[in-house]
Amino acid sequence: MKRFLLLLLFIGLALGQVDKPDTVGVDNNQDIIEKNDIFRKHNLSIGMFDDKTGFSFIGYTYNIKQTDMDEYFIGAGTMIVAFTGTAGWKHYYKKSKLSFYSVLSG
Repeated sequence: MKRFLLLLLFIGLALGQVDKPDTVGVDNNQDIIEKNDIFRKHNLSIGMFDDKTGFSFIGYTYNIKQTDMDEYFIGAGTMIVAFTGTAGWKHYYKKSKLSFYSVLSG
């Protein structure tokens, strides 16, 4: 059991790393903005107590509508013996490195 938990921890840490490669020779900044918008719509979380999917071990959410301070999302997640579905709204009070927000989901 300990080995399984360590394996899950290792996988979660490995997938949680963010790589932002520099783009060289891009002709159009609009292409970069559109590509980044696609990645902002899809969220994958591994581990419990995610802000959108709750008690799910592995959760996926899709942002239906996203503004500067609001996100409307739907999602799904897995637990040990159950499958969870979520829909909700996330409102940011302050966006920075330390963001303050509230989430209403069901």
